[in-house]
Amino acid sequence: MERPFFGYKIITQTHNFIGPNAKDESKKFAGNKLACASCHANAGVKSYSSGFIGITARFPQFNARGNKVISLEDRINGCMERSMNGKVMPLNAPEMRAMVTYMHWLSQNTPVGAKTKGQGLAKVELLDRKADPIKGKVVFENHCASCHGENGEGMVNPDNETSAYYIYPPLWGEDSL
Repeated sequence: MERPFFGYKIITQTHNFIGPNAKDESKKFAGNKLACASCHANAGVKSYSSGFIGITARFPQFNARGNKVISLEDRINGCMERSMNGKVMPLNAPEMRAMVTYMHWLSQNTPVGAKTKGQGLAKVELLDRKADPIKGKVVFENHCASCHGENGEGMVNPDNETSAYYIYPPLWGEDSL
């Protein structure tokens, strides 16, 4: 089966298809220039990076935040409203159908309710002490600033008309989570 290209393009170039750079005003659902792939690395195929492989077999599911059972489309719209600082996309919008089709394509042969290797996020060990902003600044300068910028502004992709807007997304500001 061939990759559902339109869904893939929306995931990787969200800003161009359903974001601020969309040519059609009625298609501007994402309110910032992040891509879905800013969180779902490699268009949702990287392990432990909120991947999409097997995701369609895990919906509908209970959502604790809303205290209700939600569909995959509801989850996508949750991202549109919160992470993307945008608005709800109609369930029958061609863009919504394309995104879900792409996720179905990635989820082929995954049994309903199955756990897939690498689903979710990698576990992070929490500190057992109070955070130290001075040490944190050193860590940021040594490990984060080279990609995310000295001020956390992110690194804009010079090829953002045919790819993601950011190579490395901003850590704060309008285009951050």
